[in-house]
Amino acid sequence: MKSKLDSKSKISDSHDLIVDLNKYNLRRLVTSSGQEIGPRILIAESDPDLMMLYAEFFAERNMTAVVMPEGNECLSVIKEKDFDIVVLDTHLSGSIKASDLAREIYRIKPTQRIVLTTTNPLYRTSVGIKSFRVSRQDVLIKPFRLSNLIKVIDSKGNSCTSFEQN
Repeated sequence: MKSKLDSKSKISDSHDLIVDLNKYNLRRLVTSSGQEIGPRILIAESDPDLMMLYAEFFAERNMTAVVMPEGNECLSVIKEKDFDIVVLDTHLSGSIKASDLAREIYRIKPTQRIVLTTTNPLYRTSVGIKSFRVSRQDVLIKPFRLSNLIKVIDSKGNSCTSFEQN
């Protein structure tokens, strides 16, 4: 018991936000509840820890975020609701690849803005990113600061811009 408290203390001393993952119900995170506030964000992320982190982070900033763990569920929600931005991880689990998901999102909503998150370095994924129809500014390489995600969301990105090398 003492070692758990010591570990939490050490973590809290070096981080701005601590999320106690034991108190969250993942099913609660994938459903939208309450009154929507701020920008509407759909997040497609299959990592349960990141799902909870996103939900907590956006809730603290009074932003409406719906977190989906897999591509087919994401498509169902896109068909039903409008979102200001979709945050799409390139390594989604499930039966649909992230690039196919992006293509389907654009078919349903041609002007939808998508922000990509990936663990691949940008130099290795620049060709693949073109298929997502996002600008370089709308790609975040993991790990990234959540404040950088807010900057990308707040920027005036264009969903249909092509990938350009700077």
